[in-house]
Amino acid sequence: MTMDYGNAICQSANTEGQNIHGKCATSAIANLHSQLKGLHPNKSDAEIDAMMGTTPMVGVNDVQGEVFYLSDARLVMQDAQKRNLGMVGIWSIARDLPGGTNLSPEFHGLTKEQAPKYAF
Repeated sequence: MTMDYGNAICQSANTEGQNIHGKCATSAIANLHSQLKGLHPNKSDAEIDAMMGTTPMVGVNDVQGEVFYLSDARLVMQDAQKRNLGMVGIWSIARDLPGGTNLSPEFHGLTKEQAPKYAF
């Protein structure tokens, strides 16, 4: 799960287009790859990547100041495709709807201009 980094790590509110949260996610994926490579030195990089997955929390996150924008999603997806990750998901499909500006299990907290219905 590429989310909930902590208050001082990935503050990304009001930074749409800067890919702060996306960079945090791709960094976490790269770090996981390094850790798994240490545990499985006989596996190729492709085999390690196939063992991994990523699940970001779309929109306003439950750590104050963390927001995952569509630009972050594009960056994470590009990285996932380049690596041929074994799994890509989102937390959660029920939140892939515009509405509100706060944390909710029913919407992502971004406007419909920022992320229309099922944009993630």
